[in-house]
Amino acid sequence: MMYNFFRTPPSATRPFYRRQKASPFRTNRVVLLILSALMILVGFPATPTTPALAQTGQCKTSGELLVATDAAYPPFENVDTSTNQIVGFDIDLLNAIAASQGFTVNVQNAPFDTIFINLAAGQYDLVISAATITEERQKTVSFSDPYFVAGQVIIVREADKDTVSTSDDLIGKKIGVQLGTTGAEAAKGIKDAKVSEYPTFPEAAQALANGDVDAVVNDNATSLTYILNTPDLNLVVVGEPFTTENYGIAVGKDCGDLLAKVNAGLADAIASGKYAEIYRKYFGSDPSAEFLPSSTGAASQDSCKSSGELLVASDAAYPPFESVDTTTNQIVGFDIDLLNSIATTQGFTVNVQNAPFDTIFINLAAGQYDLVISAATITEERQKTVSFSDPYFVAGQVIIVREADKDTVSSPDDLIGKKIGVQLGTTGAEAAKGIKDAKVSEYPTFPEAAQALANGDVDAVVNDNATSLTYILNTPESKLVVVGAAFTTENYGIAVRKECGALLTKINAGLVEAIASGEYAEIYRKYFGENPSAEFLPKQ
Repeated sequence: MMYNFFRTPPSATRPFYRRQKASPFRTNRVVLLILSALMILVGFPATPTTPALAQTGQCKTSGELLVATDAAYPPFENVDTSTNQIVGFDIDLLNAIAASQGFTVNVQNAPFDTIFINLAAGQYDLVISAATITEERQKTVSFSDPYFVAGQVIIVREADKDTVSTSDDLIGKKIGVQLGTTGAEAAKGIKDAKVSEYPTFPEAAQALANGDVDAVVNDNATSLTYILNTPDLNLVVVGEPFTTENYGIAVGKDCGDLLAKVNAGLADAIASGKYAEIYRKYFGSDPSAEFLPSSTGAASQDSCKSSGELLVASDAAYPPFESVDTTTNQIVGFDIDLLNSIATTQGFTVNVQNAPFDTIFINLAAGQYDLVISAATITEERQKTVSFSDPYFVAGQVIIVREADKDTVSSPDDLIGKKIGVQLGTTGAEAAKGIKDAKVSEYPTFPEAAQALANGDVDAVVNDNATSLTYILNTPESKLVVVGAAFTTENYGIAVRKECGALLTKINAGLVEAIASGEYAEIYRKYFGENPSAEFLPKQ
């Protein structure tokens, strides 16, 4: 069993937008036993199914693959009534990927609200359906690198266009949405909204035209296409997109080899100019620079190294993932060993530099580093500026209190109105800020936040569980304890700049190899004293 050990805080095209559901300690044997006991006592849940990468025994990567799409969403996918074939941007892009990666596709029409459930159940080999990459969906399926950036917009009747411009104007209104989409989630987040869900977007739009709802929330590209093709409905898009979402191609969680092929095919399509050609066909203009085969394109490597020595940033104050070995002054830990394993199989070396966590992604995006590995959670906010590898670890936020207070706190509800310490720029900080009336103090490092708790400056600290336990074991004089179970689930990833598609492909391939060879499990046992969960073990 692998436990939820973690850290976190809070990409590709023009603003057309769809569907998302609006997620080293060098211990001796005694310490490992204590750690295991603590895990049991605090009730950490077993790791949920995570994006597995090596267990591909039941996943096809060649021949004909069965693909699901909800073909009522032009220009991404719809049925051509003259041929009865499913066509669209997604279909052309998938065919380009398939051609470069040596497989063919059989695309089937399927309802969007069950498409991921059935993919996870093995009914399909993959899904492409203008589907947003969300943390909720990533619990059951794995996604490719983003291939399109979209956002939710508001549609109203033409007669109402001067009365609505933002989501605030929909407070208390009747809103129509397509069932199971990020538009549905976004609408449900609007205060006092009365949300009606319809099987397809056209049905929601028709309900708006009929006066059954006051507005519809939906992805912008499809909304604009639909409005252009149905002028008789007298509908208009108002305001700007109020979300930003990345579309991805989904595969089963155990289909790492297929995922690597899809990502490689996407990189090829961008590098060859095929992506841009398809984009122009459906949208009448060039895609944004990261999808063009140029010096700034996602597949162009003029500014991206993928061989030789790569400069790596890590915040080395976060054992067991990364810390400074005081005897050698070297940065060591689970993350570092895993990265070295990946580098060895993929033909590059690494120079790991210590860097503050709160600026690490800003400086990566600015080109100061080639990649970042720092127990960093994959979040939608971070994905706006950098790209992440497939997940390599699952973690969660826990609450730390003084031993004297352990019987008074067990969940985030017990922290309402309390003073909470966090590390600046982490998902612990974001989680704490979501607690009602909490007074959050941010510290440069987690140990500083923990010391503030020990000193009585704050009532609790919110932080990833693995590092919290390690710190508590190594500082018994602080008299701190973890209470309750982890209350979030977060995936760690390795980050690269958005234009570095080839490097990202290498990292994902190296991660697959590390898992398949058993090297990942060996590193995991070194730092955590037990085997990782099954999805991180080599297949039998």
